[in-house]
Amino acid sequence: MFLLKTRVGTFVICNHSDGGCELTLDGEGLGKYQDQQEAADALADGSVFQPRNQDIDFDEIEAPRNLAEWEYIYS
Repeated sequence: MFLLKTRVGTFVICNHSDGGCELTLDGEGLGKYQDQQEAADALADGSVFQPRNQDIDFDEIEAPRNLAEWEYIYS
């Protein structure tokens, strides 16, 4: 599992038993992806679902594409 703490909340990329993964923001799903890198790229590009009750400018977050810049948590 990868975590990225930002001013708008904590983004998490977690694996699923089906082999894919999901990107969430504080527990709310923002999209499902084939792998962790695809999820990180989608967030960096701002091509993820907008969370409910928030209007986030994903360009301002400056999420890194490089997963080495995310916090890794063994789960």
